[in-house]
Amino acid sequence: DRFADFSLLRRWSANIDAQTLPAVLVATPEEQPRRVAVGQVNRLTDLRVSLRRLGGDDMDDVLDEDSAVLETIVLPLLEQVAPGEFDLTLIETKVNEEANKSLGMLDMTFSLVRRTAEGAQV
Repeated sequence: DRFADFSLLRRWSANIDAQTLPAVLVATPEEQPRRVAVGQVNRLTDLRVSLRRLGGDDMDDVLDEDSAVLETIVLPLLEQVAPGEFDLTLIETKVNEEANKSLGMLDMTFSLVRRTAEGAQV
């Protein structure tokens, strides 16, 4: 499995150490609730999947492959949560060169709409 050795983090620290990498973080940093009817709310939620890994000169290619694999994992899961009401809206990659190593950063944002009752715990 491509991501079997990744640490699953609850938040990024300012100085993530090499022993923690590779790592992945899944978060929902933003939600926009909109009342659509009495007692019903549409919740536009951003789901962010962020990945960090160390590697070599081919880091851009590795991040592109990571992105493609994550897309095939996340989109079917979102179909179960918000059928037909989701999309992959942004893919960002960045590579920092440090001490003969590349730190690869991949951030993917998925947006989904869920319909819930007003005041529902989500």
